[in-house]
Amino acid sequence: MKEKLMIFDLDGTLIDSRLDIANALNQALNTEGFSQLPIEQIVSFVGRGAGTLVREAMGPHSAEDFQRVFLKFLEVYQQNILVETKLYEGALQFIEKSSHWQRAIVTNKPLKHTQEILSRLHLNQYFRWVIGADSLPVYKPDPGVMVPIQQELGEWETGVMIGDSIIDIQLAKRVGLVSVALTHGFGTQEELALAEPDFIVSDFKELSSLPIFN
Repeated sequence: MKEKLMIFDLDGTLIDSRLDIANALNQALNTEGFSQLPIEQIVSFVGRGAGTLVREAMGPHSAEDFQRVFLKFLEVYQQNILVETKLYEGALQFIEKSSHWQRAIVTNKPLKHTQEILSRLHLNQYFRWVIGADSLPVYKPDPGVMVPIQQELGEWETGVMIGDSIIDIQLAKRVGLVSVALTHGFGTQEELALAEPDFIVSDFKELSSLPIFN
């Protein structure tokens, strides 16, 4: 019997982590001799993995400089991973009400950070699969991130990808998932609309009212 599959992004979808990410990156940049950036500029770089985040924040740089800042960012962020980070309003209630779905986290956040956040927010029990940026040789929006889920689950009756960025929508389209874009995260409503998701919603209350979940 085919099952229903619900996949969540993490940052900007389930959790508001922008301040902890931005503060850790600015501390790393400052420590290693680079200029700090406005929070909103850093937020615009989030979603394509920690390496891309650091590269875009640094601008032109040598491989040695990148490595220093990257490692410092990972260190500082690990120490301050849940200072300001919190679940979006309604996220836990939505997850709890979706117990008849098979659920996964697929994120471009390092797996270590992802697992720590899920553990400390007491969310581990809700997700059958947790796939981070370094779990596989590929990461979103490469369809290869779905291989562990597909191998175990097979074909799904209904599959949904819930995220806040263009890459979440791209992944959904590439693997045949219904795409739902949340506008409360890192992606702007304008850029999300251009990616043409199946649904655009502003929060979990609006998300829960979609026909696919009722």
